[in-house]
Amino acid sequence: MSGEARPPRPLEAAYGGKTGFALLQISHMQYRLGRLERWEKIDFSRVRRLVFVCKGNISRSPYAQAQSVKRGFPAVSFGIAATDGSPAETQALENARRRGVDLSQHRATNLGRYRPRQQDLVLCYETAQAEHLEAYVADGAAAGTAAQVSLMGLWSLPRRPLIFDPYGLHDRYYQTCYATIDSALEHVLISIAGGRTGV
Repeated sequence: MSGEARPPRPLEAAYGGKTGFALLQISHMQYRLGRLERWEKIDFSRVRRLVFVCKGNISRSPYAQAQSVKRGFPAVSFGIAATDGSPAETQALENARRRGVDLSQHRATNLGRYRPRQQDLVLCYETAQAEHLEAYVADGAAAGTAAQVSLMGLWSLPRRPLIFDPYGLHDRYYQTCYATIDSALEHVLISIAGGRTGV
C-alpha cells in the first residue's frame, strides 16, 4: 500500500525501502572506487538545455523538468521505457503539488524521440540509465557533438549517486526523492550560471 495511509517502515521514508537502501550503498561504493568519476567531468559552459531521463517519465524526470522550467532554464524529459502520452503518476502529481509544482499537463515521451544536441546535459537517476544514455548519444562523439551525460544525484547535497524510483512507494519517500532532485538541480543551475567545468 502506497501513500500515507500507514506510517513508513524502517528505511522507507529515506530510501524507499530495503532495496533502495542497498542500491544506494552500492552506488556510494562505486563512487568511492572512482567508477562514477566520468559523470562528474561536465563542461557546464556548454550547457543550454537540461534533459532528464528516468524509466517511465511519469515520476522523477517530469518533476525535474517542471522545476527547471519554473526556474527559467530550458528542459525536456524522456523515459527509457515510457509509453508515449501517459500522464504523470497519481502520487507524483500529489507530491509535486505539495512542492508547488503542477504536473497535470505532463505527458510521457519515450526516449526514442530524443534527438541529442551538443548543448544538452542529460541527467539520469541510476547508473544503468546513464550507461544507456552514453550509448544513445555516442553517435555524435566522433564529431564532437555528443550531449554530455551525468547522474543527477552526484550534484545533490548530500551526494546521492542513486535516486531510487519512488513509483508506488510511500509519500514520505516521494518527498525525499523530490527534495534530492531539488538540491541537485539547484547546484547544476549554479554551475551552469558560473560556466565552470566539473572535476
